[in-house]
Amino acid sequence: MPDAKATILHCMDFRLEKAIDTFIDDNGYAGSADIISLAGAAKTLANPADKAELATVLREINLSEKLHHVHDCILINHTDCGAYGGRKAFASGEAEYAAHARDLQKAQDILNHTYPKLNVRKILAKIDDQKHVTFVEVE
Repeated sequence: MPDAKATILHCMDFRLEKAIDTFIDDNGYAGSADIISLAGAAKTLANPADKAELATVLREINLSEKLHHVHDCILINHTDCGAYGGRKAFASGEAEYAAHARDLQKAQDILNHTYPKLNVRKILAKIDDQKHVTFVEVE
């Protein structure tokens, strides 16, 4: 089996499709990434709806690591995400950012514990009112 550079876990939201493709190209992952698209992205790890949801996402990441020997896992959440209740669920943009940052960090902690050799990147895709997407690295 050939090696892939990364596993990319992102939300299934259609508004991200073209921007995700550009992100993959710009970061050198085109043709060399396993893509997992699930509603809520990192939320499926940090705050899964049930054990089955957590098992599903971990199974996919495990297969990517075992079969394609990925070294990186990129977690991409986004603003105005329906799995979080959308933008209206937060008192401010800062509160929304903080909620995503917490879930991205928790997801990273879970992956670091489960797959210690995996380099995890946390990204927030900010969608503005004109549906323009900007990717921000979350520390």
